[in-house]
Amino acid sequence: YRYERAEAWSESVESTSTDYVGFQDQLFAKKYAKWIDWYWKLPSSKNITLRMLSNQSVFEDTTMRKRRYDQRIIRYWKEGSEITASTWIAGEYVIITNLRDKPYSLIEIRDATIAESYRQIFEGMWKQIV
Repeated sequence: YRYERAEAWSESVESTSTDYVGFQDQLFAKKYAKWIDWYWKLPSSKNITLRMLSNQSVFEDTTMRKRRYDQRIIRYWKEGSEITASTWIAGEYVIITNLRDKPYSLIEIRDATIAESYRQIFEGMWKQIV
């Protein structure tokens, strides 16, 4: 599903002149590294900046940093050690994923008002960390 929807999410980010933001469970990069590689090669990702708060991750520090996706910015949030689901805000979409329990789940909400509310919460937290 991520492969099918990636272009729509990127287009929504561009059309709203926002960054791709949110909270990432550190397991996402480990389990979906191939998808991340694929995504950053898409033409639609060229003008995208991704900013995520995450829990500490050895995989992120080693494997993902070596890939040098300069537009992909991950900051560790010490209070976020128990982030166990990912929440992304992509334009007018909110995407929530759970990779801790099988079957894995993904919820996609297309609602500009909800997305903007989540974006404001994220921006407030990002400013405190950076």
